[in-house]
Amino acid sequence: MMRNITLFFLAILLISCTQLKKYTTYKPSSTNSTNKYTNDYQKSISFDFPDIPIPKELKLDPKKSLVFESATQKVGILVYKGRIDPLSLFEYFESKLPQMGWKLRSFFKYGKYMILFSKESKDLVIRIQEMGFTTEVFIWVVPRAKCSINNSGEIEEEEIKP
Repeated sequence: MMRNITLFFLAILLISCTQLKKYTTYKPSSTNSTNKYTNDYQKSISFDFPDIPIPKELKLDPKKSLVFESATQKVGILVYKGRIDPLSLFEYFESKLPQMGWKLRSFFKYGKYMILFSKESKDLVIRIQEMGFTTEVFIWVVPRAKCSINNSGEIEEEEIKP
């Protein structure tokens, strides 16, 4: 009887393990448009923000996402989930976003990943977090503040350029 129970649990364990997929990894690519990495990128533009490429292995979590659009701006928080290695996903954004006109500002890497970009009058913050068997990607697109803090600690408004 004990042997049958052990075999049963062993069978369930083996079946469960075969269902688990390994993380997808991306390798940085050259600008050659015929390689798989670039082709995946071209098929993976975000519908809400066409200048932000999203790997096709990531799926939007609409319950955690929010997009606001007015006549003058579009901002939002998008949350994606998928099985992609966090480091390779970081490298994906680091290499692909500058091709879409985003300027890399700064980043945190390893353990916790956060990468900051800017473009025209908006900023982009991406946080990549490993969550057990999946990876969550949080994308914030926000308008850039039109003010700065001077050396005296006072807030100064910047000139708004059309």
